[in-house]
Amino acid sequence: MNQVMASLLVRNGQVVKGKQWNNWRVVGTLAQTCQLFAYRQIDSLAILCLDDAFDAVTVTNALKDVFLPVMAGGGNPKLDLFPFDAVVIKHPCEIRRAQERLGKQSIVAAVNSITTVEDALQAGAGQLLLQSKARDGMMHGYDLDFIRACRNYMVPKIASSGCADYEDMHMALSEGADHVCAGAMWLFTDRTPQEAKNYLSLKGWTVRHSQRSGFGPASLAPTIRNGTPATTRNAGRSGVPS
Repeated sequence: MNQVMASLLVRNGQVVKGKQWNNWRVVGTLAQTCQLFAYRQIDSLAILCLDDAFDAVTVTNALKDVFLPVMAGGGNPKLDLFPFDAVVIKHPCEIRRAQERLGKQSIVAAVNSITTVEDALQAGAGQLLLQSKARDGMMHGYDLDFIRACRNYMVPKIASSGCADYEDMHMALSEGADHVCAGAMWLFTDRTPQEAKNYLSLKGWTVRHSQRSGFGPASLAPTIRNGTPATTRNAGRSGVPS
């Protein structure tokens, strides 16, 4: 099953977006952005903290009514009571420590070069989040050369950084990615996860099609205006079962 994912960058409890890992600006609250993606039938979330300390309480509270698989990391997360499905880690020494506590399948290594890929796998990573600083937030397409170079590594690979449209997702999967993740495309365009799944399904990929859950009437669903989730009042929140 090829997943269509959303990446959320968090600073001081707010969702931010930038370009090339810089120039961050706030685009919404974490809780409402997570609810928005649940309503729009995303398959899973990657929540990456940009602060020095990972705020598990804020992230957990934001997800309390959202029923989606979540990988989270950044900011040196404490692993003894890690409340999410998987942890995203960069440094090999941290990967080894996390593997002892959580198991290989729950370790997602954030990598941006073949060297970091090999170091992460040697340390025990069970999945790879393929990143590109040059393409981050630019919406110029994924780094297909990097994805292609990683295709023979026998762990799940998640393409991220640079997605602009559904064809980019198809190309990433064609070059060896197992799942596709987007950030700016979801926040700043009218493209939706369900349309992405429809497109990928027509291209022959196996995706999860789900019925919209009991989030509430469509008139109460969160929307994005100028890149920011609009506030909704008294909207029910159940998310999409994983």
